[in-house]
Order: sequence, then structure tokens, then C-alpha cells
Amino acid sequence: MIRGQVPHRPQEHVRPKPTLPAPGYQRSRAALGDNTHTAGIAAALELSAASRPYATDTLSGLMVRVLYAPRYGDYPGLRLYYSVDDIAIRLLRIEHYDELEP
Repeated sequence: MIRGQVPHRPQEHVRPKPTLPAPGYQRSRAALGDNTHTAGIAAALELSAASRPYATDTLSGLMVRVLYAPRYGDYPGLRLYYSVDDIAIRLLRIEHYDELEP
């Protein structure tokens, strides 16, 4: 289950936007390693951001949105930062995270 999603929003009825990695995104993706479980969770977060970009609220005072995938068994906890503007959905950074940290 991906956390951070909120109920359906009217903005989701707009034409799909391209998903573009921001400078440094590929470096953060590569830093996760090449474990198949990790790659699968990262791909699911990216797909969720691309298919429902307005499903999460922005962080206070920022244009940045966050999706979380909690740790489950052999699957790591990951956090994806992204933004949505008039042109595209921009993948900013993806990282491992510990759910017990604030």
C-alpha cells in the first residue's frame, strides 16, 4: 500500500502530463541499489505519481509532494518526492526511509 494519497480531486480530470526526472533524480534512484524488490517499489511509486499526481497534498509552503511506501517483509520503505507544474510531473528524489524517524 502506498501512503500519502488523499481522496479523488477534480484536478485529476485534466489531460495527462509528461513525467520528467529532475536533475539528480537518476542519481538518487541509482543510490537505492539494484535489488528487485527495491526496483519494484520505486517503479510503483513513480507510476502512482504519474497516474495520480494530485493524490497527495503539497508539503507546507512548497510545491513538493511526497508518496511513501512503508516497509513490508523484504520490501524496503521508500519515499518519493515530486512536484507538479503546468508542464510536467517532475520526479525530484527517491530514497530509503525509516518509518520510525520523524
